[in-house]
Amino acid sequence: MKSERIALWLSLFANLAVLAGLVILVAELRLNTLATQALLYQDNLNYGRENAALLVGDENKELAAIVFRAESDPDSLSTNEFEKFLLFTSWRMGMWETQFLHRDAGLLEERYWRNLDAWFSSILYRGPGYKRWWEAARHGYDAAFQNHVDEAFERQP
Repeated sequence: MKSERIALWLSLFANLAVLAGLVILVAELRLNTLATQALLYQDNLNYGRENAALLVGDENKELAAIVFRAESDPDSLSTNEFEKFLLFTSWRMGMWETQFLHRDAGLLEERYWRNLDAWFSSILYRGPGYKRWWEAARHGYDAAFQNHVDEAFERQP
């Protein structure tokens, strides 16, 4: 009888320990998710700074001129200039795709996604150069993201 009582108490303590472990695990997972989201948000800010620096810095006047001309008049670009626009824009939009995939994986909060998506979508609307870019580069992106960008073009004001 005494051994049954000891076994019962041990079983109860073991179950409580498992429950406490699960609570700690859930708390750790939540903290890891928050830390990951903070890092993703910081990556977005760093990307934005890099993007801006490439377009407004004095050392990249040629690239900026190509990008701004490509937005409104892509047919005026030489083959070499269009390739630069294509590569720059693919790098630029690669962040959009990355954040799209992070959002789908549950790593990026919807409120941050909505802002990023609106900003990147607005880039598409700056002129016909982005349609030309998309025709040339679309195949290099995730299929779900391809559909998302196609829909963004359809929503174009």
